[in-house]
Amino acid sequence: MSLIEGLSGLNAASEQLSVLGKNIANSATVGYKSASVDFTNVLASHLNSANSGMSTQTGGGVLASNVTQSFSQGAISKNTSPLNAAISGQGMFVLKDPVLGNTVYTRNGQFTENSTGYLVNGSGYKVLDITGTAIQLPVSPNDVSPTSTQTYQVDTVAFTSSLSPYGTVTFGGLTYTNTDGSTLTAAEVAAIFTGLSAGDTSTTIAARSAAAVAAGGSANAAISSGIFSGVLGNFNTTTGTVPDTYLGMQLSAATQASAQPIAVTYDSYGPQTTISVSSSGFLTGSDPIVETTTAGTDYGYLNSMAIDTEGNIVGTYSDGSTYTLAQIGVAMIPSNTGLKQVGNDTWMQTSKSGVPVIAAANSLGRGTIVGSALEDSNVNQTTDMVALLAAQQAYQASAQVVKIENQIYQTLIGMNG
Repeated sequence: MSLIEGLSGLNAASEQLSVLGKNIANSATVGYKSASVDFTNVLASHLNSANSGMSTQTGGGVLASNVTQSFSQGAISKNTSPLNAAISGQGMFVLKDPVLGNTVYTRNGQFTENSTGYLVNGSGYKVLDITGTAIQLPVSPNDVSPTSTQTYQVDTVAFTSSLSPYGTVTFGGLTYTNTDGSTLTAAEVAAIFTGLSAGDTSTTIAARSAAAVAAGGSANAAISSGIFSGVLGNFNTTTGTVPDTYLGMQLSAATQASAQPIAVTYDSYGPQTTISVSSSGFLTGSDPIVETTTAGTDYGYLNSMAIDTEGNIVGTYSDGSTYTLAQIGVAMIPSNTGLKQVGNDTWMQTSKSGVPVIAAANSLGRGTIVGSALEDSNVNQTTDMVALLAAQQAYQASAQVVKIENQIYQTLIGMNG
C-alpha cells in the first residue's frame, strides 16, 4: 500500500504546487482571488481476525479534495482612468459575454468605452447596469448634454439723439451716412437699422426697398436719403424693448422715453461679442446705448466622466452642466465559494452559488464603488512562498516514499529469482 500512498502524496503536492503557482503568477492581476487546496486522508480497511472479524481503518493516502478561493477584500489602488472602478465591500460587477451570451461576474473593474459607446472590460464583455442592461455611453460627435439648450444672444441698441446732416453711424460693420442735408430723428435712425438681415449691403437693402415698393408699399424715406457701405455682421434686427438699465445703472425716465430701441439677434448659437455701434454727428454728441439683453447658450459637449460611490457614471459638459449617464450594477452572490471560475477574471453562477441579485452599489449590504481605482489581487506572496516551500518538501518526501517502496519491490522480485 505504501506505493499507492506515496503516489497520492505526489498528486496532492502537485495540485498544491499548481494552485500556489497560480496565486503567485496572479499576484499583480486586478481583482484576482487567491486559492488554497483542501486535503483529506483516504482510509483503507482490513479484517482484524483477532477482533472477531471487525474491520480496522488505517491511513491509505491523501487526497486533494477541493480547491477553495478566498474572496477577501484586496487593496484598492487609485489611478487616473475615469472609467476604472473598484468595489469596496461585498458584491461583484456584472458582465455579458457578447459571443456566448453568458452573464458572468468579476471584481476586475478595468473598464473602457469601446467604439460604439459600450462600457466593456478588457475581453470586450459588456458591463451591465442596475437593471441588467448593457451600459452605452455617449460617443463623439453626438455627446451633447441632454440638459443643455441652444439660444441666440440678443443685444439691445437704443438711439436717443438726432443725427445731424452728414453724420454717420456704423452698426455692426454696416455704415450709414446721412446725405440728405436734414437732421434725422432718433426714431428715423432706429428705423434705418431695423429689419436688416445678416450680411446686408447697400445692394441687398436697395433691392428689398424696391421690392416693397413693387408690392404696394413705400420705401423708407430715411434709407433713400443716405448712403450705405460695408456689410452687416452675423445679426438680424427687429424692433426692440427699451432697457431699464444701462451698464448696471438705472436709466432716467426721460432717457427711457426718448430711446428708440432695436433688438439685434445673432445667427449663431451661444454667447457672442456685443455688437459694435459707433457714430459721428449726433446732435448731443453721445453714442447710442448698446448692451447684451440676453446672452445666448450653446449645447454642452461632454468633457469628462467620473464614477461616484453608488456607481453612477456622471458626465461633465462644456457648459458646466452634469448629467448621470448610467449606473453600474453590483450583484450580491449568496455564496461566493459556490461560483464557477471561467477565466478572464470572471465567475459564473451555479446551483451552489445561489441566484445573484443585481442592484445599486451601497444598498442592501453591497459595497461602495471607488471610481478611478482598481482592486488589487488578494494574494499574500509571503504566505504563498512559504507554503510553496512546504509543498515542494512534501512532493520530494512523497517521491522518496515511492522511490524506497520501488526498491523494496525490486528486492522482493530479486528474491524470487
